[in-house]
Amino acid sequence: MRLTCSTTKDVETCIHWYIVYTNRITGEVVYEEYLYTTCGNSCVYEECDSGISEGEGGGSIIIEIDDPCTVMQALTQDASFISKMNELGNAATTLNYERGFLMTNQANGISYTTIQGQPNNPEIGFTPNFPLSGLIHSHYTGTYSSFSGQDVRAMYEIYHNGYMIDPLAFTSTVVTSQGTAYTMIIENLNTFLDFLKKISVMKLILIHLSPRITFTLLAIVF
Repeated sequence: MRLTCSTTKDVETCIHWYIVYTNRITGEVVYEEYLYTTCGNSCVYEECDSGISEGEGGGSIIIEIDDPCTVMQALTQDASFISKMNELGNAATTLNYERGFLMTNQANGISYTTIQGQPNNPEIGFTPNFPLSGLIHSHYTGTYSSFSGQDVRAMYEIYHNGYMIDPLAFTSTVVTSQGTAYTMIIENLNTFLDFLKKISVMKLILIHLSPRITFTLLAIVF
């Protein structure tokens, strides 16, 4: 690789630049890709391994990953999320009303705000007053064994009213009395917005969560 550089360069000013791929939910670094090294204003290395000093500092380009499987993997590794899911799993078999949590990202993790419906009424009415990163709720015995049309509509209303932090990282999850859970993620926003007008092709990805609950990731695609 060709190198143009002043012979009087100060190696202590050299900076190595990387593309850093992070998980949008957890902030965890998934992997890094080296780009090049710069030394002051007069020296640029591209794939150069000529023994320069590491120097101090560094640079990076942060890319957040929206892949649905990556989003779900982050949630299934979140202890608080698993705890809430198990709580809703119990509620689905012992209560006669829907129960759930509104999710929002905080600096120290995801916070949960409790919501619940009325007895023998298979729905939850709520009006959020803060941006949401997700929603989880239960379907009690005798009600839908997966998402209802109202569940899909609620996801749309959250987006339409400006309460969805990031449409491509938002998750809507339902826990059923049958011991299963389903999560819906928007993979293509335009497809989702057109979802109520026409049937779209969908893909199902099974993700094993625990002996008690199995996640089914429902991603809307072209």
